[in-house]
Formats: sequence, C-alpha cells, structure tokens
Amino acid sequence: MSATMPDFGVVIERRTGFSASNYPLWPPYSAPPDRAYTAQDVSVHATQGHVLAGTFTAPMRKSRIPAVLTPTGNTYFRF
Repeated sequence: MSATMPDFGVVIERRTGFSASNYPLWPPYSAPPDRAYTAQDVSVHATQGHVLAGTFTAPMRKSRIPAVLTPTGNTYFRF
C-alpha cells in the first residue's frame, strides 16, 4: 500500500517488515531521542499578568551560534 504527493516529492509506503521500535516518537517541542539538541520550557511574565511561553532549543555544541525568536499565533503584543 502506498500514497504519493508528486507536487511535494513525497512517497508514503506501508512496509510490514519494519518494527515501530525503529521509529521512536517523542512529545512535541521536546528534544529528539538522538540528542541532536536540547529543549527547555521557558516563560516570560509581563506586568499586566500575561505570560509569553515557549520552548528554548539549542544544539549540543557549546560554541556561539546565531539565534532566532519566532512567535506563533497572535503576534500582536502589548506590554
């Protein structure tokens, strides 16, 4: 059994010889099982009682790296 999405270059196949243990799952916004990066929940409290919360992810290497803050949802903030 298979499905294709040629516009996106995706082919999905069902293979009976593969065990689910070959594909470990992890919770959304957490670090992957291969420890390619770390993930930590963070929050910033505003004086009006609002909380800006998210997940801070960083690669395992300790050298200086560029950073990006990408807010999702309603991006209009009034602090």
